Amino acid sequence: METKTEHYSSQVDTWLVALIACILLGVLILAAFISWKSGDYRAVVFVLVCELVTAGMMALIAYPLQYQLSPDKMLVRSGVMRTEVPVHKITGIQKTRNPFSAPAWSLDRLKIDYDNKGYPAYVIVSPTDQERFIKQLKSFHHSSSAEIDLSK
Repeated sequence: METKTEHYSSQVDTWLVALIACILLGVLILAAFISWKSGDYRAVVFVLVCELVTAGMMALIAYPLQYQLSPDKMLVRSGVMRTEVPVHKITGIQKTRNPFSAPAWSLDRLKIDYDNKGYPAYVIVSPTDQERFIKQLKSFHHSSSAEIDLSK
């Protein structure tokens, strides 16, 4: 029997990406202004190197960003980081706009609660088609013996 894996990309809030870009650009402009006023251009070079390192690190942890659902697991891939959640360990799903750091480029998010070796845990995701994602996750979950609370 062939197992089907569904792939979902993250929603992207353009304002969020623009905000991050503006912050990085603003710091660079501020450093350029300070350097211009003082006549010492080392600050611009230092800030530019720091921002390139920061942007590189952000890319390492944020690209590619995708979610994979299969009958036995949900895999969240965010750059070099991976979170694997067994479908039968999922205990609840709720919509959230939690702004804390998560493998999601949108604030239109889903909080997936699960049991991690006897301890409660969760992962926050923002798939582009949330309704399809939830429906697929429910169908995979119903094939296991565990129960899932979608009313949270």
